[in-house]
Amino acid sequence: MATRRNTCSNPCLTNDVAGWGGGSAPTRTPVVGFGRPFAARYTAGTFSSTARCAVAAGLTYTFSEYVYIDNVAPLISGSVYVEWRNAGGGVITYSNAPYSAPGRTVTRVSVTATAPAGAVTAEVITDNYNFGTGPGDFTMVLAELGEALLAYFDGDTAGARWDGAPGNSSSTLEDEVTEGPGRLSASAEPLAVLEAAVRPGAVVTAGAAPLATVRGTSA
Repeated sequence: MATRRNTCSNPCLTNDVAGWGGGSAPTRTPVVGFGRPFAARYTAGTFSSTARCAVAAGLTYTFSEYVYIDNVAPLISGSVYVEWRNAGGGVITYSNAPYSAPGRTVTRVSVTATAPAGAVTAEVITDNYNFGTGPGDFTMVLAELGEALLAYFDGDTAGARWDGAPGNSSSTLEDEVTEGPGRLSASAEPLAVLEAAVRPGAVVTAGAAPLATVRGTSA
């Protein structure tokens, strides 16, 4: 797997609610049931809007976020939009997809779209729900190049890093990590089936604990 990048500038409200907006001003609120401890909570208005995500015109991105709506309705439906903006902050156009979220259930919503000419940032908007009938929590935004909806990550994910200020910047998840003098690739086969040019029956160890017996030819 290639190195991944989450381009959202404040994906999970680690420090503050900077960049988030919508039909009303959200508050940074402690939450449970998500993979991160804070969310943007809306108690008024009919739409939410995330912090901005960096994009490049002509490329396809998949945007997602996790949502919890405190409403007993069995299913809440609406649209999730991408609001594309130019270098001056002006809105160029929108892309959208439908979403459905069961009431009082943490749900992931997503949309995949291609950035139009002139686009340099994008915001994820969910619409068509009155937060006055029950508050909504939004967090864990992933804005990533490509058409696949992959597992969420940010700079606090194991093996990842913040590209700038922790919590208030994009983040990168490398496809390989360093282990001792060598390098292990995330796409490498498990050690148990690794073929290597070493003495047959040799044992690969980490400290005193054997990890795997390596098959191969004599060096």
